[in-house]
Amino acid sequence: MQITLSKKDGVPAIELSGDAQSVYITTAASKTNKWSIESEVIVVATDAKQPTEKTKGGGLILADQGEFEKDGIFINIYEKKPSGTGRGFNLDLVEVEYEGVRILYYALAEEFSKELLTDLGVIDVLILDVRGDYKQQLKAVNSIDPQILLPISAEPETMSKFKQDLGAQLEVQKRFKAKAADFVNDEYVMHSVLLEE
Repeated sequence: MQITLSKKDGVPAIELSGDAQSVYITTAASKTNKWSIESEVIVVATDAKQPTEKTKGGGLILADQGEFEKDGIFINIYEKKPSGTGRGFNLDLVEVEYEGVRILYYALAEEFSKELLTDLGVIDVLILDVRGDYKQQLKAVNSIDPQILLPISAEPETMSKFKQDLGAQLEVQKRFKAKAADFVNDEYVMHSVLLEE
């Protein structure tokens, strides 16, 4: 499986792709809400008007809380909050199990409760959508303790400050490759990767 970053209209999106399927996690739907992406599953973080639409390739567009499965890809959308725009919802927390790798997309500006941490269990890869005042997000990174941290942001200044405050070296890559066998070691030091287009 590989993880890549793309930007559409300045909005970051993550694609998880493997042998035959892909999952696309975006922080905003397109303004026209027309999907041409060939992904099996698209998870929309904000402004989703029709959460059960089909993609051009026949995949599902998910923008609702719940557990979903498609062709061996497991997705759990944990929380939604009104966006305040009148155009949909903000999605805060998405867990994806893909080819044996547990990935968490996280955009909350608050710490996790003990109950939620218990529900999440072990997270291999944390995709952190860095926004605004990210201090609580930094605390959450320590609580989640992923093996791999992939920060993304639509706010260049915020990302610049975040990199300084993280206090860890960020390795820049075009794509991040992972397989379940990479995450069998219980003793590890978190590795931080900055994806670029």
